Amino acid sequence: MGRRALGRQARSGPARTLSALYVALLAASVAPRGAQSEEFLRYVNLSAEERRTALAPAPTAHGRFGGAAGFADVAKFEAPPPGLTVHVYDLPNEFEKDVLRKHKECRSYQWAAEVKIPEAFRTLPKAARAEDAEFYLVPFPVKCYNNYVARQNHSKVNDAYVRLIKWVRSSFTYFDRSGGADHIFIFPSGAGPMLFNDYAKYVNQSIFLLAEGDRTKTTTNAFKDIIVPGYSKLPNSPWREPSERTLLASFRGNMVHNINLSGNGTKVKVPSQLRTALEQEMRAKEDVVFSSAKLPDKKKYAKEILDSKFLLCPRGITPWTRRVFDGLYGGAVPVLVSDHVELPFEAFIDWAAFSVKVSEEYAMRPGEFYAKLAELAKSKTYERKLRALYEARGLLSWAKDGGVINGVLWELERRKRRFKHGSARTWER
Repeated sequence: MGRRALGRQARSGPARTLSALYVALLAASVAPRGAQSEEFLRYVNLSAEERRTALAPAPTAHGRFGGAAGFADVAKFEAPPPGLTVHVYDLPNEFEKDVLRKHKECRSYQWAAEVKIPEAFRTLPKAARAEDAEFYLVPFPVKCYNNYVARQNHSKVNDAYVRLIKWVRSSFTYFDRSGGADHIFIFPSGAGPMLFNDYAKYVNQSIFLLAEGDRTKTTTNAFKDIIVPGYSKLPNSPWREPSERTLLASFRGNMVHNINLSGNGTKVKVPSQLRTALEQEMRAKEDVVFSSAKLPDKKKYAKEILDSKFLLCPRGITPWTRRVFDGLYGGAVPVLVSDHVELPFEAFIDWAAFSVKVSEEYAMRPGEFYAKLAELAKSKTYERKLRALYEARGLLSWAKDGGVINGVLWELERRKRRFKHGSARTWER
């Protein structure tokens, strides 16, 4: 079944009927007693689960993401919020243009959000005057600078960032007007703002666009920060029926993490206890691939994902893993094994509709995790998640017709009113 057929199926049948009950419920709430319609009486007799379905937004009959309406607020991904303006700073060459010109790989590696977002924001409608913009993006590709210019030396990254903030504040008045609360900085890796050692001194009130949210960290703040999808180069896979998938699950990734503990570029090898336990659990299973060996090309990796019912996504050094998005685009239901991860656009998307999440402790219990996945793979729940995944991935796609940029803009729209009267704002004028 193709993607268009899936979309047609999602827009017909029980979902449409139940969504109509929402209208009937609203009408009944203002009708005289005894005048309630049959639809309203039917609603009263639904189970709690069916009521949630009935009250879900009706799928749109048009638009790119209509089929995802049962588990996502698709309007937040179809078009940007009207009137929202973001000013993108034109930085001195050393902070952006020179870095990206010399290191073109930064435009397509897994942290490419720091390049894609500024490019997209520069095409948006602009405020008539820069001082009237609602937000200000500082487009410094910090991960690229860290990896290829500073060579993992965080002191050099810190020095560059301090110079950059001083330039922003000395050249314009926008930052000091709000204490930086309406300024946006992109930190696209699991290290988050810790790539900038002195971030708390200079940009602590600013909005961070992050690859992950770690609910245990004080370096991220769900009130102001925004989680964006990881960048994956895998193309959207074609539909494949569950019965045609020969593998229950697959995983390819490091078993030993190289951690820059000192911050000067010297790395220490630290084995992953979680991944080691999962390897011991899965390696003898004939229908599971669990390996640290890389495949020779991405086509074989994409085929392996499409052959899998599930893509295992155990946390790495930090809760975030790009494999969640490899599974999304590659066509295998992601299984998150990461206790404290915060996912992109949780305010707009119900991730439980198309992924699985288990605790790290549960995943390491001998015998239980594999058995649970094998049982789930035979269920209608798995089929529903797989179909939902094919509808959801457009919402989280970095392609031109994908939903990521609009999702970020709607997250900013949510924050616009919050920060209008920030602590450093004055409005006597």
